Amino acid sequence: MSAQEMTMNMTITEELLDSFPEDQKSKTAKKELGSLRRRLNISAPELRDSHFWQSSTGYYYICRKFNGDDERSLAMMKLYATALKNRS
Repeated sequence: MSAQEMTMNMTITEELLDSFPEDQKSKTAKKELGSLRRRLNISAPELRDSHFWQSSTGYYYICRKFNGDDERSLAMMKLYATALKNRS
């Protein structure tokens, strides 16, 4: 996945979180997305993919916190599944 696609996924995720009432879980996720974005910006190109997907603070780690059966969790799971499907 290109750096541009990673950035796009994080932006879409932030927009999704903003579309629901804010709570502590979404505040934490947005903070973690910001940290991930900064980490990717300073990562060597060959490490970006592993930082995005496999890091303990990567995209999966952020998305998996939304594991309920509420509308926001289902939307996050769908967004994650789409990102995973588009992974190259």
